[in-house]
Amino acid sequence: MKKTLFIIALSLLFGVCASAQPLKVQEKTYEKFSKISAEDNFVLKFYHSETYSVTLKSDERIAAHVQAYVKNGTLYLILDEKGYSPELKKQLRQKGAAAPVLEAEVYMPTYSSLVITDKCVLSHSDDFATETFVLTASDHAVVSELNIACSTAEFNVSKNAQVKSTAYVNGKLYLNASNSTQVTLTQEGGNALVSVGNSAFVDLKASVNTLEVEVASSSESHFSGAASFIKILASNLSKVDAELIEAQEGDIMLSGSAKCYVNVTEKLKVNLTGGSMLTFKRTPIFEIDRIVNSTLIKADDARRK
Repeated sequence: MKKTLFIIALSLLFGVCASAQPLKVQEKTYEKFSKISAEDNFVLKFYHSETYSVTLKSDERIAAHVQAYVKNGTLYLILDEKGYSPELKKQLRQKGAAAPVLEAEVYMPTYSSLVITDKCVLSHSDDFATETFVLTASDHAVVSELNIACSTAEFNVSKNAQVKSTAYVNGKLYLNASNSTQVTLTQEGGNALVSVGNSAFVDLKASVNTLEVEVASSSESHFSGAASFIKILASNLSKVDAELIEAQEGDIMLSGSAKCYVNVTEKLKVNLTGGSMLTFKRTPIFEIDRIVNSTLIKADDARRK
C-alpha cells in the first residue's frame, strides 16, 4: 500500500515538474508608438511611463516565436505559431499540457488605439489621457481594465469579446457591440451614441448630456446615471432597461416586440408598433406619434411585464 502511494505521489510530482517550463524575459525599447495591436493569447498589462518599452515574459520553448515590433507607429504583439517545429507542436498538444506563458508589459506615455483579438486579455491598465481613442476587441478577447480620458472615443466590440472600461469624455463616445459580446462601461461627461445587436449585452453607467441608443436582434442593454436627453430606437425582440438613468426628455421608437423601460421626467415622445411595450416611471408630458398593436404602461401597473 505504501509503495503504491509512493508511486502515485512520484507520478504527480513528475507531472508538475514536467509542466512547469522555464521562462524567458525579453526587454525591448522603442523610440515611439501610438497604437497597439495584440493577438494570439497574450496577457497584457499597460503602465504609464515617460519612455516606450515592452517586457515580454514567455515559456522558453516559444520565446523565439514571440514578436514585438513597431511599424508605422503601431506596436505589434504576435506569436508566430506557424514557425513551431513538429516536436514543439506535439509537446504543446499533449493531453493535460498547460498553455505556455505569454505576457507583455507595455510602458508608454499615452496611446490612441488598441486592437485586441484571439483570446488576448488586457488584465491591467494605468490611467491614460489622449485626444482621441479607438478600441477594437473581437474573437473572445477580454479587456478587464481600461481607464481612458479623451475628447472622443470609439469602442467596437464583437465576436464574443468582453470589455470593462471607464471613459472620461469631453465630446462623444461611440459604442458598437455585436455578436454575443458583453460590455460594462462607465462614462463621465460628453455624449454617448450606443449601437447594440446580435445578442450582445451592454451595461452603461453614464453621466452625459445626450444618450442615443439603437438596439436590435435580441440584444439587451442596461443604462443608469443621468442624461438631459435620451433617444432610443429598439426592434427585433431587443430589451432596453433605462429606468435607472434619469432623463429630462426622451424620444422612444419601438417595433418588433421590443421592450423598453424609461425614467423621463418632463417630455416623452413615443412611437410604438409591432407588439412592442414601453414602460415609463414618472409622469412626463407625452407627444404620441402613434401606438399600433403595442403597449404604453406605467411602471407600477400590475400588467407590466
